[in-house]
Amino acid sequence: MATPTIDSIDGAPNRQRGSEYIRRRRRSAWGRAREAIKSALPDPVVFAIRKAKVGRQRLKLIQVPAVPQFVDVVHDASFQRSVREIKYITQFDTPRLANLWQLCRMSEPGGTILEVGVHRGATAIHLMNCQPNAKFFLADTFSQVNRDEVMSRLDSKRRNLTVLTGVFPDSDRLALVQEISFAHIDVVVYDSCQRSLEYVSQRCRSSAVIVVNDCLRHPLGVTEAVCDFLDTHHPEWIALPIYPAQAVLVRRDGQHTFARLGRSVDIAARSDCYRMPTFGTKADPLPVS
Repeated sequence: MATPTIDSIDGAPNRQRGSEYIRRRRRSAWGRAREAIKSALPDPVVFAIRKAKVGRQRLKLIQVPAVPQFVDVVHDASFQRSVREIKYITQFDTPRLANLWQLCRMSEPGGTILEVGVHRGATAIHLMNCQPNAKFFLADTFSQVNRDEVMSRLDSKRRNLTVLTGVFPDSDRLALVQEISFAHIDVVVYDSCQRSLEYVSQRCRSSAVIVVNDCLRHPLGVTEAVCDFLDTHHPEWIALPIYPAQAVLVRRDGQHTFARLGRSVDIAARSDCYRMPTFGTKADPLPVS
C-alpha cells in the first residue's frame, strides 16, 4: 500500500512531507497513549520512572556539571529540608528550586504570594517553606491530579492559604488576589500564560517579582506569551532569562529589595560543620600588596 502524501505548495505530491505527517500522527497517538498509562499508574511508580529518566538525561546532556561547593543556597539547612520534603512529588530540578527560593525570599514582606499551576503541590509547599508567614493564593484546575491528595499536602502546612479551583484568572471570581509581591506562573500553553501575566501584572506591588516557568523551552507557547506581554507593556516591564528554563519579570522602575538575597542565618549557624570561605570580605579583607 502506497504511503499517503500531502501536496506541496505548488500542487505536486511530496512523499517526504507526507511521511513526516504520518510520523507526527503516530507520535501524537503514542503521546496520548503514554499519558493514559501515566494517569493510571500510582504515584510511587511514576516517581520511580521519573527518577530513572532523570538519571539517564544527566549522563547525556550535562557536559559541564554545576559546582555548588560554595553556593550559599544549597548549603542552607531550611532549603535542604524543603527539597527533601518535595523531591518525590516535583518535576523541578535543584537549580529551578534554588531560583524560586532565593527570589521568593527577597519578595516584599506583607505582600501576597501567588502560584498559578499547582499540579501536585510541590513548588507551592516549597514557597510556603520559604515564606511561612506570607498570605498564599494557589490557582489550578486540578484536572490532571487527584485534588484530594494535593489538598491534603497543602493543608498539612497550616499556612494562610486560599485555593482557587478552575481556569485562572476566571477562578478569581471575587477579585481576592491583590497586592502581589511574588508570583510563580507554571503553565504550559500560550493562552494560560498570557492571560495570567496580564491579570497578575495589574495586581502587583511595585517591587513584585514574577517567575515564569518553562520560558525558553520547547514547546514555545510560554516563551511566545512572555514576549507578547513585554511587547504590550514595554518599557514598564523587563524579563531576564535564568537557567534552566525560567524567566524573571520585574518593573523597570520598581523598588526591588535585592538585599534579601544575602547570606542566610542557617549557613552561619552551620559554620562549625561546613567552613564557607570569607577572604575578600569586610570581615576578612585581602592583604594589601
